[in-house]
Amino acid sequence: MDNLIAITKEVLNDEVVNTVNSREVYAYLEVCTKYSMWIQRAIEKYGFVENEDYILTITLPKSGKREYIVTLDMAKELCMISNTPKGNEARKYFIRCEKELNKPLSEIEMVERHLANLKKLEAVKQEKKALEITLDKAEQWSSIKKQEFKHKAQFNWRDLKRVSKEDGYEIKKVFDQNYGYVNSYHADVWLSVYGIEI
Repeated sequence: MDNLIAITKEVLNDEVVNTVNSREVYAYLEVCTKYSMWIQRAIEKYGFVENEDYILTITLPKSGKREYIVTLDMAKELCMISNTPKGNEARKYFIRCEKELNKPLSEIEMVERHLANLKKLEAVKQEKKALEITLDKAEQWSSIKKQEFKHKAQFNWRDLKRVSKEDGYEIKKVFDQNYGYVNSYHADVWLSVYGIEI
């Protein structure tokens, strides 16, 4: 039963705690319910609290795939509520491992963990910066429907298209939940044709 489920140390509420990936617990318990439904149901039903009992991470930002890194206490409870022989086996494994793993991290391990967390933070900052740049660019473009709603007026797409071509502005396609993909025109084109700032 050694290395049944990988156990790691994470910082939770300024405290280093032993944790596991709940997806591995789920796989070991051979739960029939879809993972996301199983973990969310357990969190709601048993009152588990984010940043106390688990850490939520998004592993694939585009798809929104979520990982729940849970404390050993939460993992033991997940095993108990499964009410199966495998759940009992995993719970005993966690109890035994916890005794061995509750030794504090050495200073070197703490520094290594801190550096790893700083690298993760830097990656998040870079992603945020890239998203801000994309958002800034997106705000420079607007569809006719958006401006008609905003100004309670009608606008002619032909004039916007003509000036866009004359001034060398791209006409972008943007998704509108009511109309699908629609043309979007640059702020300078809106100002030039209709004298409005988007």
